Amino acid sequence: MAKLMRVTTEDTTGRFDVNMSDGMVLEPNSSVALQSANFTRETASVSLNTETDTFRITTDTSDADNLRQLQITDQFAHGTTFYDNRNFVQLLENFAHSINVAMDIQLAADVGVQAVIETNKDSKVEIKLKRTHLLNWNADAAANIMDHAVFFKNVTRGVTLQKTTSNANPKFADGRLGNAIAADKSAFGRGAALARVRCFSIQDATDATKNGFFMGLIEESKRPLIFGDTSALSTSDFLCGIQVGNSDTTIQIQTTNEFGQAEAGLVDNNQSYTPALMTGGATNDHDVFTIENHGGVAKMFQYTATVPAGRQLNNNFFDQKQNVLDPTTNYYFVVCLLGPSATTKVDQCGAINDPFFTRPSSVSSFTAPLPVGNLLTNFVFPNPPAPTFETVMKITLQRENPLTSELEDNKQLMEFLGFTNSDLNSDNIKSGSYNFVAQNASRASISSETFLIQLLGLPLESYDSVGGGRESTLYTIVHDATQTLFQEINFNSDYPIYIQIKNRNQIQLRNFKCRILDSNLQPLTLQGRSQLTLLFN
Repeated sequence: MAKLMRVTTEDTTGRFDVNMSDGMVLEPNSSVALQSANFTRETASVSLNTETDTFRITTDTSDADNLRQLQITDQFAHGTTFYDNRNFVQLLENFAHSINVAMDIQLAADVGVQAVIETNKDSKVEIKLKRTHLLNWNADAAANIMDHAVFFKNVTRGVTLQKTTSNANPKFADGRLGNAIAADKSAFGRGAALARVRCFSIQDATDATKNGFFMGLIEESKRPLIFGDTSALSTSDFLCGIQVGNSDTTIQIQTTNEFGQAEAGLVDNNQSYTPALMTGGATNDHDVFTIENHGGVAKMFQYTATVPAGRQLNNNFFDQKQNVLDPTTNYYFVVCLLGPSATTKVDQCGAINDPFFTRPSSVSSFTAPLPVGNLLTNFVFPNPPAPTFETVMKITLQRENPLTSELEDNKQLMEFLGFTNSDLNSDNIKSGSYNFVAQNASRASISSETFLIQLLGLPLESYDSVGGGRESTLYTIVHDATQTLFQEINFNSDYPIYIQIKNRNQIQLRNFKCRILDSNLQPLTLQGRSQLTLLFN
């Protein structure tokens, strides 16, 4: 006959200390089974504050000034500071975006660096850092490769970009941009990225509408306009853009307003800048126009021989609220040629793209490294580093104690993400691409959990490969992880499985211990009263 025993505990680590004054007799070669279990586990969580949200990053350990202490902040205006399995993905997105907006386009080692943070198939967090280089649309002689990287419509590509001879018409009226277009097929970088165009030869024309070019960033939802009937494409379809005409005309810009809404059309730059040198003389002295990612805001600049450090075109009161790059969408760099080939030629066109963006897999030859092309030697900027540029990048899940100035591990964040080592590049590996994988799965990301019920002090015939030997495990419970603050596990066995105790002699059972562990044989954090029902046979 089987004997039933109910044991309870309020220990938050899931330990049961059983003491019975009467005791219970176990005959030789008895066995035991788990009839039922009830316990409540606290969901893995972290509350971010000045102590728990901090980490350090450098994109070049050889530069002491490169090291920065950053905080994971809510970049999506959700106002969130508490994270668990219900919004774990949001935390990873905020973590990655906090890195990306911290990348400085004017810091050489930051240029082209971007972060992506996600979980792998094993529910382990992967922090990926990758550096890419500027893709120069004019530089690659392998047209079959370049044509799969950039979309060209009515544009002749060579040393310069210009309209095809058969498409010499000016731009359409009412701000529409015509149909001579070159557009990136890869998304614009979310870190330290830029897009640029140099005026190779922009000659004056009587009618400014028959000359020059427009460059801008267009979001994913508007991208079909590029590949379809581009006669409907207008400047207001872009997040931001720059239109350059004759040398005696004001540079015009397309922006979003402080509410994130596109302006109705082009507006004169509020500082009334005009092109400086557009044709003749040394080509490297010609004007360069850029759109640069500064902390998640697309800012537009003009670089000239007299202003080699550049001047911003959209410098106004609402600057930080204009042209905000939504981290949840992709943007693409587009150049529209307005003037005919006789008067409008541009070069040094291209952009720093998202290094994690997946290009068409059907083009096997596209896996070859893409060249950088000629750099703009006469300018302080923009000259991103060469594609072979590698540094020691490092992330440390640490913070500087404001009172002692000593470094201390951010243990709560490490544990929540599954990292046991705060230095994610402790070997100081020099590379342009990293993938830091957490040592443990994050509980907030798993879809199911395994709990071990162990009966201590009795020689059970049970073994565990994690522990490497006998573990006195009575039963394993697999439970679906629910997106709640607390997980209540209620288990009842219709067909109890008995485990041999292997007692050769009779036992007077008065004192013994039980415990509940996770799949890694680690203690749990429980709430309230926990209960086990055991059957002895």
